[in-house]
Amino acid sequence: TSPTTSPTLTPTLSPTTAPTNDPTKQPSSTSESSARPTDPPQPTDAPTDEPSFCFSPRSMVDVKDKGPTNILDIKVNDYVRSGTNSFSKVFAFGQRNHAQPSRMTVIETTSETSPVITLTFDHMIFLEGVTLPVTAGSVKVGDKLASVNEDEAIVVMVTHNVADQGFVTPITTSGKIVVDGIVASSYAGKNGHSQYFPNTGNIFHYHTISHLATSPVRFSCKWVSESFCGDHFHHDHENAATSGQHVFFTVIHSAKHFVRSHKCGPVLHAVLFAAIIGMGLLFEHFFTLALFAIVFWYIRLMLTKNFAPGSYAARSKEKIL
Repeated sequence: TSPTTSPTLTPTLSPTTAPTNDPTKQPSSTSESSARPTDPPQPTDAPTDEPSFCFSPRSMVDVKDKGPTNILDIKVNDYVRSGTNSFSKVFAFGQRNHAQPSRMTVIETTSETSPVITLTFDHMIFLEGVTLPVTAGSVKVGDKLASVNEDEAIVVMVTHNVADQGFVTPITTSGKIVVDGIVASSYAGKNGHSQYFPNTGNIFHYHTISHLATSPVRFSCKWVSESFCGDHFHHDHENAATSGQHVFFTVIHSAKHFVRSHKCGPVLHAVLFAAIIGMGLLFEHFFTLALFAIVFWYIRLMLTKNFAPGSYAARSKEKIL
């Protein structure tokens, strides 16, 4: 059975698993039992081309005060749906291109309101009941996607390496965005994996790390000036990997590619990784850290003042001695 995608899409790989006999109906109990809401699926070996974290330009999102909107038409400072009852502000774009060829993973579900979501192999998507997302490339038939609609979105077919044209990645302040009714991450994993280091649980999850890494630009746009997220900080050339990309993400991606190259040894890798995470934690918890610093400074000042020569505390100490 061929995937029920747009006629312009041409699958170049067969589905990773066989679909149900009738994709419009929910799978049998066997398929339902294969869903793993608390056990993220294992990555597959299906390939993907750059860009690695994007949605199809035909995807739809729900913009506050505007309603359903094509994902290419949203702008910085728009508030898009990020959950059933929540909206998040778009502060930057990871990439945005109207015409460059791309390769997508098409996920079809039993949901009548969210029948298909199309995104790149490594882009992450949420499963129902799971706190952190998994890559689109690791989604299997029978998995239940996190949907904001009432009907369940149980996966009936996954097709990789589908030819498409254009791509877009809105980055939100929450790190989440609802695309075609399905809750997705603003970020991507790598080679089908959602963890930076294998078998480390949620500590080194790509979603968590990526959201921390973006905290400097989120902080700057919110507390310094919104101009840091304006058009002049986004690349405007169409035919490049950095098309529509915020310059901050260009720097981060350059650092990422350097870390993964043979030029970067394990020590430098660890130093750069720690620097990015440390910088992220600093900006993510800036005001909390500032408050602790002020309290520490005040306590130290009071102790110094109280035990200064001639103070009551100093005289009391001399009497005791």
